[in-house]
Amino acid sequence: MKLVGCSAFLTAVLGLIILILAATYPANVFAQAGEFLAPTEAVKVIMDGKPWSALSGEGRSATITLNRDGTGTLQGPITLSISWEVKGHDVCLNLKVDLLCLRFRPIAGGYAGYKGPKLDLTLSRSGSRS
Repeated sequence: MKLVGCSAFLTAVLGLIILILAATYPANVFAQAGEFLAPTEAVKVIMDGKPWSALSGEGRSATITLNRDGTGTLQGPITLSISWEVKGHDVCLNLKVDLLCLRFRPIAGGYAGYKGPKLDLTLSRSGSRS
């Protein structure tokens, strides 16, 4: 009987230690480990009005600027005015010819945008720290 009581006590203590560690662990470490950013966090760090070098999943490159007000510019072979909005867990880019809804995760020098499990857009800046 004493072993059962002791085991329950140790389990409770271990659970408490795990909760304390999880609460004090820096949140950005989880994102660096491969977690997607919440859409509000993605908007905060990506939609800053500064140009990003963009590389599509098909290997096409462009420069994209996304403003906090939901507007932006895509400069490639032609220049397009674009818009963006948050829809659920995704940030959706309206490229006029396509609606690209992505979830972002930080990578070295920028952010990777995923459409489902597929990497579909990479945003980077030289000298960027994510």
